[in-house]
Amino acid sequence: MSEKGLTEYSLFEQPVLFVDCQTTGATPGSAHLLEVGWVVGSAALEPAPPVVTRLVALPDDEILPNRIQKITGISADDMALAVAAPQVCAELLTLINEHRLRYAVAHWAQYERTFLSHYFAQNTDDKVLPLDFVCTCQIAKKLFPDLPSRAIRAVAGYFGLSTEEMKRAGGHVETTYFIWQKLVPELDALGLKNLADLFEWLKAPVKKPAAGASRLRLERLTRLELPDQPGVYRMLNSNGKILYVGKATSLKSRVNSYFTGRKGKDSKTKELISQVFDLDVSPLATPFEAALLENDLIKEHDPPYNRALKKRGRALVYFNREFTSAADKPDAEHALGPFPRGSTIEPLLLLVSGLQTGTFDPGLFWGLLDQEQTDRAVKLFFAEENIDIESPDVALPTVRSLLALGMRNYRQYLLSTLATQASARSLSLTYFIGPAAEKIDDEIDAELLDGAVEAEGESEPEDADEEAEELSDEELAQMVRSLVTGSARAYALARTLMRLLDITIAFEEKKRRRKLVFQRGRLTRSEDLGQPVIAEGQAHYAPMIVRPGINSREAVDLVTYDRMRILLAEIRRLHGRGHWISLMPADLVIS
Repeated sequence: MSEKGLTEYSLFEQPVLFVDCQTTGATPGSAHLLEVGWVVGSAALEPAPPVVTRLVALPDDEILPNRIQKITGISADDMALAVAAPQVCAELLTLINEHRLRYAVAHWAQYERTFLSHYFAQNTDDKVLPLDFVCTCQIAKKLFPDLPSRAIRAVAGYFGLSTEEMKRAGGHVETTYFIWQKLVPELDALGLKNLADLFEWLKAPVKKPAAGASRLRLERLTRLELPDQPGVYRMLNSNGKILYVGKATSLKSRVNSYFTGRKGKDSKTKELISQVFDLDVSPLATPFEAALLENDLIKEHDPPYNRALKKRGRALVYFNREFTSAADKPDAEHALGPFPRGSTIEPLLLLVSGLQTGTFDPGLFWGLLDQEQTDRAVKLFFAEENIDIESPDVALPTVRSLLALGMRNYRQYLLSTLATQASARSLSLTYFIGPAAEKIDDEIDAELLDGAVEAEGESEPEDADEEAEELSDEELAQMVRSLVTGSARAYALARTLMRLLDITIAFEEKKRRRKLVFQRGRLTRSEDLGQPVIAEGQAHYAPMIVRPGINSREAVDLVTYDRMRILLAEIRRLHGRGHWISLMPADLVIS
């Protein structure tokens, strides 16, 4: 571009095309353009004009892979509205010419430039994309070298814009517009008045941040003054919106672990801490209570950086005795549950349906096996169990008979676990609550963060067409066995969770003895136990009394269901670590 073109406008007034591309992969040679979003504007133009988006039709005979649908949120039905690539290129070219545009702004500009240049070369007469690109990610990297992440959500959040996980081009364009409007005043303060100044400034290498320098908005003193005790913390952005809720054995240690050192932290964690402006903490008596409060707060506030424990379309279901019908709420007929929709109970229903029709759905194993392997796995399993599923004179297994088979396997597993325990009372508790969790630690909850972040803006999808793995006959049969046993565990879990709805729990942790009373799944009372519950010389575990049956037909909502799951996990954790713990009906009082 000419020097006049670079200096004709100030950075505030410079007209540009804000643009974003969503694709099926990382490079044009192996992927296709899927969606383009754009808007014409400038840093001085507020509010931003409406963004235009176009879905781009895939080449003939190509379908949108399921994985790409999940990543982008674009469905096969959406693609019915897609337009041909030449039409999209023509529409963009007309817009560029009408506004006499010379520059485009994108957050990871190399990505947009590569795909649009490729498509313009294939679908326009001049075969050239007539735009130079300005990269907001590159500018942020130069301006803020000590910011942990320059991903689009991180930079937008640093400037105070709270965004949910963005999958579509329109959201990326709107966010890029916002970032540009925030970056330009920063550039102007450095004496960069136009694009000529900006491009010259970008030529210089990025300076490494000075030792101890930090662009983080959260004051170090705020972190160091946190109490060294259990609790729940909420990470807030500059507008006070909750970005993330977490639990901690030590609030001071856990929170500071996010902000000290970058090695070992995944990109999503770096993206989160780039936006944190303040903290809100709730000190609690024990980690047990912190885990319960964390669940409730995540449900209440739906923080964008929490993945686990969010509702996100999850639902519960109840079945009748024979598992032939289901309902959203329990009634006289549908009393078994609750089970999460899509749980291991539903593959068992598919298995029984296949036995009746003679055709087994590969969805039994979540697409891990092809049709031939699925059929063979089922036949091998039932042959090992001496169940003839091919004879017309033998009754086929039902859901209940397979659950009974799974329960036998599950009880054998529990008994092998119990054999290592010393106390008879410990045995009864283990048998009721099931095996302890394998690992509990206080590392940063990276697994709770939302999926994998795009590498500076984009990610390459995995191959959705991988061949099915070759498995031995023993492994195939074990897959069916695991399905049946898993269904039994889900059934046992539902009954255990319902028994925990009305219960008093006494336990010892962090050198404190506590009592928690739950009624219909809600924590109604929590307090310290002033005197030891167990007299000297008695067994380590106090007696456990649990209601023998479940007669309630009251529906359990997802918040309560998850609270009971957390409650059971915490009971297992304490029991597995040898802590004193006792379970009793809620109407019994421990003093």
